[in-house]
Amino acid sequence: NKEKLSLKELISEAQQTLDARIEQKNINLEVKLDSPELAIIGDRKLIQRILNELIINAIEYSLKEGKVLIEALEENNKLQIFVRDQGRGIPDYAKEKIFDKFYSLVRPSGEMSSGLGLYFVKTVLALHSAEIQLDLPTKEMSGANFKISFN
Repeated sequence: NKEKLSLKELISEAQQTLDARIEQKNINLEVKLDSPELAIIGDRKLIQRILNELIINAIEYSLKEGKVLIEALEENNKLQIFVRDQGRGIPDYAKEKIFDKFYSLVRPSGEMSSGLGLYFVKTVLALHSAEIQLDLPTKEMSGANFKISFN
């Protein structure tokens, strides 16, 4: 069920859905959109779920009172979305495995996840002719830095 989806609306819905998690860790969730008109052609439920999954991971791996940054821009007719955090980042040994089915890192809380979240994200993006990759951290956002590219 592909349709034109407002990225601004999708992110707003994610913020509302995840509000309790954001408040629990006192996370500063910042959104920077190149334009409020940015849109994705895709299945609403699936795209919403992948955004939620990436934001949940960013929150879970962030320190209390940390910052999670969602940025989006259009470049060369490609929509790029970044989900960045200030957590501890992804260890070198895990960088090639994080999108594998059932692969999981221990969360700062000591819990393990199912290892299906990022695998699901990658699979859904492939269905939408999009891809996800781990990008280099920035000075301010020194944790995980995911980059999604829609063609």
